[in-house]
Amino acid sequence: MQQERILIVDDSAFMRTVIRTRLQKAGYQTLEAPDGASALELVRHEKDIALITMDVEMPHLDGFSTCRRLRNDETLPAYLKTLPVVFITSYDSVEDRFRGFEIGATDFVGKENLETELVSSVDRILHPGAEMIGLEALVVDDSFFARKIVARILSSCGMVVTEAENGQAALEIISRAPDRFDLLIVDLNMPVMNGMELTMRLRLELGLHQLPILMLSVTEDKVTQIEMFKAGISDYLTKPFIKEELIGRLRAHIEVALFNKKLREYLQELKQNKETIETISNERAELLHVLCHDLANPIGAVISALDAVGRHPERFVLFKDDLRKSAEQGLAVIRMVRELRAIEDNKREFELRAVNLKDAMEESLRILHRRFEDKNIVPIVNIPDDLMVRAEKISLVNCVCSNLLTNAVKFSYPDNRIDINAVREGSQVKMVVRDYGAGIPESLMPHLFSLNKATSRPGTCGETGTGFGMMLVRKFMGRYDGRIGVETRDEKAYPDDHGTTVNLYFRLATP
Repeated sequence: MQQERILIVDDSAFMRTVIRTRLQKAGYQTLEAPDGASALELVRHEKDIALITMDVEMPHLDGFSTCRRLRNDETLPAYLKTLPVVFITSYDSVEDRFRGFEIGATDFVGKENLETELVSSVDRILHPGAEMIGLEALVVDDSFFARKIVARILSSCGMVVTEAENGQAALEIISRAPDRFDLLIVDLNMPVMNGMELTMRLRLELGLHQLPILMLSVTEDKVTQIEMFKAGISDYLTKPFIKEELIGRLRAHIEVALFNKKLREYLQELKQNKETIETISNERAELLHVLCHDLANPIGAVISALDAVGRHPERFVLFKDDLRKSAEQGLAVIRMVRELRAIEDNKREFELRAVNLKDAMEESLRILHRRFEDKNIVPIVNIPDDLMVRAEKISLVNCVCSNLLTNAVKFSYPDNRIDINAVREGSQVKMVVRDYGAGIPESLMPHLFSLNKATSRPGTCGETGTGFGMMLVRKFMGRYDGRIGVETRDEKAYPDDHGTTVNLYFRLATP
């Protein structure tokens, strides 16, 4: 593994040696700059610096000014805007920390504590504890500097940090995604909405009873502390505090945060499993609709033939072939449903082949010829003899073509015609089924392909249906890598020019 490189910036050769020795002993590579100006020039050319240690007190260009240039100078490499900077200082104070965090400091280490804090600070920044990596925290404080101090500490531990300037702003952020955050760091005294009111509203209104909330307060008053716990805080920390104290308090609640995170992930997994089960259930319902809907055509043909034979037994021989074909079509539908179920269960591929479109349409017309005869409707077919499409023949004949023709006949008036045309358009084939019937009411169009809301309505001669035909057509067209479009003019809105046009787009296939 390549060692990470750290740039040491200090005007004291002795301090550079001390820091270099500590870091190299810990396994880091180092390079050095004797002042801020040299550091700025060096980072223009060195692209793989992982972190900078920066002396605060340097002549000409001090550490704060150098850091500000690193963050804001547009002529410098963009990665420097977020490169970790650890300030090394002889006079560690709250004022200096406020100033440092404002310009982009990551941490502060006192020179008197280099032996114990330097390496641990660098390690924590470059290799944050695994238990905190990825946790998301919200820091709520009306003080910009206080927010930055806490945010930098949490970020150095691997957390993802979001900031809010008061309780109301925090409440709005959390309300949009109640499960987003794993930890909250909240100041007690803020304008608009203080930390205590925010905590109570999170617990009572949003039901976030398990979310760890650490309250920051300048008071050590026991009564106030009791009130904070009554409001629902998990812990509190008195300002001012040192980063080790904050991290120590947080670690006590990390286990709760991780448990909540895993619980949310588990619940999300359960939700996804529930949705999967519902999808499977809907698919089973679709298969049942396919079976019921598409068996009606061949069974209806059998009943019509038997009725005719009943009136004229001597004609049985004439209807024998029709009865056999209808029975075979019924079995074909059953086989198709079984195939579709196997496909949905990922047990079998939906095998697409080159299918002669005219042959498929004429086969479907033969199955439905009595429906056309009953209403004296003439199908006018204009499909080239050699036009081949990518499809699965049984479903194309018994579901796609049959459903389109059944609907066209059902909503056409007697003594009319249905136009069926197909043309090649580039790499696809467009087939158009056009009737001059009642059309589709505008209110039904949004639900035309819906599984959960059937669009069944009586035909022009009182015919009934399930209302799932178009949904099935679209499903199979999708399986063919094709698509369907519907244009309609309802007779109530267009009394002189009404009917429905269905456009099917197939992939062109070669014989």
